[in-house]
Amino acid sequence: MKLSEIISRLEAKFPKQNAESWDNVGFLVGNKNNDIKKIQISLDVTSKVIDEAIKNKVDLIISHHPLIFSAIKEINTDSLIGEKILKLIENKISVYSLHTNLDSSKFGLNEFIGEKLGFFDGKIIDPIKESFYRGEVYTKENIEEELKKEKLDFRIEKLENIYKNIIVSEKNKIYSVVEKLKRKLLVEEVFIFELDNKFSNKGIGRIYSLKEKKKILEIVKMVKEKLELDNLKVSGYDLENTEIKKIAIVNGAGSSYWKKAKRMGANLLITGDLKYHEALDAKEEGMYIIDVGHYESEYFFHEIIKDVLEDLQEIHISVFNDEPAMKYL
Repeated sequence: MKLSEIISRLEAKFPKQNAESWDNVGFLVGNKNNDIKKIQISLDVTSKVIDEAIKNKVDLIISHHPLIFSAIKEINTDSLIGEKILKLIENKISVYSLHTNLDSSKFGLNEFIGEKLGFFDGKIIDPIKESFYRGEVYTKENIEEELKKEKLDFRIEKLENIYKNIIVSEKNKIYSVVEKLKRKLLVEEVFIFELDNKFSNKGIGRIYSLKEKKKILEIVKMVKEKLELDNLKVSGYDLENTEIKKIAIVNGAGSSYWKKAKRMGANLLITGDLKYHEALDAKEEGMYIIDVGHYESEYFFHEIIKDVLEDLQEIHISVFNDEPAMKYL
């Protein structure tokens, strides 16, 4: 299977536009026309991860954390990032990364962790505001079957000598469909209008309401069991007696969301990378935080990716994660 086909499948489920503005997701290294027979799913693209891919003759690494975050002015062996990119290119290994777009999307990492912990139907903490567009595409032929393939909302009106095809979707999707139709010489005329913006069902973080209050130490025990953790950190006063009714979850480095989660009624945030002063401020304002660790809140992201690619029987998929950047001793 061509890499471009795999990318299309991933982006249909976890669109790049769902990523945060500072993020660098998507196709980072390689050739979209390469044939893919072996995929390795890894949380990070470390030197160990690359060496493992080389050893197993892997064609594609799918990672959660992007190999490249900021601009690179030189690619050579004088820097670790340059050395890694060169090693990937020399061994014809492509890299594709799904980061905050995977976190934010429906059925993405935020929701996955919630379900792992037994929570469902969460409310989004920081929803993505999307601009929806209406496209009017005029064609001489009935293109109903073409539009069905694109899996979007459409309506067709038969006018006197022409078909008026009305599409409502994101801007990028409409332009992509129009370009495909133009290449097939099916389009006579096109008009695209911006509709009212609205908040989507995607975004960072989820808040869950418990059916009944639970003591925070019960929740700590449950989190350790469900996420298979030996240790975690907890911030807050009177841990022995405190009861929780609403829980917020933000995977990765999500402690900065504690204020917004508290305004939405949560009194506990489960996340990673808790900073000392954030913990102190939250504690004084009555917000409890469980820090499970950054790696520990994301290392199982491969389960989501494998589910998306599970029917690709001709491709061998393996999982390899380097050890966490930090450990409890």
